[in-house]
Amino acid sequence: MRSHTTAEFRELLAGAPSAIQAKAQSAYRLWSENPSHPSLRFKKVHGALPVYSVRIDLDWRAVGVLKAWEALPKEYQAILEMACADANADVTTKYDAVNPVALKRLLSNGIKLLPFSNDIMAACYKASVEVFDEIAAKNARFKKVYEPWKKYRDEQVQWFSIAENRYDNFMVASQRLAQRPAGKAK
Repeated sequence: MRSHTTAEFRELLAGAPSAIQAKAQSAYRLWSENPSHPSLRFKKVHGALPVYSVRIDLDWRAVGVLKAWEALPKEYQAILEMACADANADVTTKYDAVNPVALKRLLSNGIKLLPFSNDIMAACYKASVEVFDEIAAKNARFKKVYEPWKKYRDEQVQWFSIAENRYDNFMVASQRLAQRPAGKAK
């Protein structure tokens, strides 16, 4: 697959930490050879526009526009979307399968896991929103993706708070209750 970067992208990449620059180059080489490689999680991130995202690492992604996408026959687009969705499901399934095992290994080695405090979480969230808003104020392309993404994120948070979070909290409480010695109160 042919691609090119914009001057703006190269400038942003140059400002990234050197480790991320190296990972971005590695991810690009892999993407050039196999865009559907599961580690890249290459996927469409905008409903109406051909805007795609590819994973650099767990915290960094590159976003771009696939102009060639529009030139593909609809059947090819459907095949590619299905292949990417399948690869995404495969990686997510593996991620969900291996993390509990890794967590057990950490805990069995005496590692004590503690959640971030609400103050830390709130400060991180506030800082990230400030950075995103600052970038959006200076970069029309970023803003074009960022604004609909915020709406999507808010809808997802609302959904997960009902669909997933409630069940997860119930299961954690149930397991803790089952682990208590008989007759022991809160």
